[in-house]
Amino acid sequence: MTKLIQPRLDEFPVHEGEYRTITFVLLLLGVAIAAISSGVMVSAFTVLFGGLLGLFGLRLFKVIRSVTGGSAGDAQDR
Repeated sequence: MTKLIQPRLDEFPVHEGEYRTITFVLLLLGVAIAAISSGVMVSAFTVLFGGLLGLFGLRLFKVIRSVTGGSAGDAQDR
């Protein structure tokens, strides 16, 4: 998505890391538009919670696994 956004923002000073934030916001906007157009009642909290899980889900999973004592090899052993 960054390759689509970068050429359109040439005149604005945008740091490299901010493109991820802009992409995240645009994707959340897309989800909100899709939810509205589908007619399904979706709260803003649900959309933001899903976005947070998507953004930080892997990190949270790794933290929970390290706290519970699991390792990366546990899933492969089964």
